[in-house]
Amino acid sequence: MNKNLISQTYKYVSISFLFATLGSVVGSLFLLPLFLKMGIIIPLVLFVIEIGLIFYMSRALKQGKSNSYLSKILYLFGFVTGLSISPIISLTLHIAPFILFEAIGITALIVGLLSIFAKKTSIDFRPFSQFLFIVLIGLILFSLVGLFFHNSLYEIIINVVALILFSIYLIVDTQRLVKEENNPVIIALSLYIDIFNIFISVLDLLLNFGRD
Repeated sequence: MNKNLISQTYKYVSISFLFATLGSVVGSLFLLPLFLKMGIIIPLVLFVIEIGLIFYMSRALKQGKSNSYLSKILYLFGFVTGLSISPIISLTLHIAPFILFEAIGITALIVGLLSIFAKKTSIDFRPFSQFLFIVLIGLILFSLVGLFFHNSLYEIIINVVALILFSIYLIVDTQRLVKEENNPVIIALSLYIDIFNIFISVLDLLLNFGRD
């Protein structure tokens, strides 16, 4: 276990969430009319940008770019993901602010418990990565379909699957961090995506059940 690598990785993850918070604030203050006017177009554009940044970071790593350079891409990715969730954050703060804090607390609890489990368990979850990726592709496709209509049951099913999927991904990526020598920025990106999606799934579920 490389303690310096682990410390660096979690530092990158933490700063990424600060940029995500900034993105959410900027989106809430300046982009909400655009979200409302253009419907699903803005979320789709931001999603494409996020995917592009992931591929660009992978390419930059292969080109031997420094961690300082890679971290800037990571922080930009965090900012864009913050922009993408600004409508749901604004909605939550408007109708039930306490739900947002509940979601943050539940996410922190899930992440903490799963991180401890990943480090302590004798089970190696890393071989499940290929299967998880197949499930992820299916989840993305069904989530895109869900953008075109709103059905509470459909949204709940999608969010439950996402919560389970990214919880397992968090275990896998934590074990990669502990047991492998990975680039800290790249593994930070994976952990950020895991935690971000756990948070969004929890928040959506709380909003759905609160609405019902």
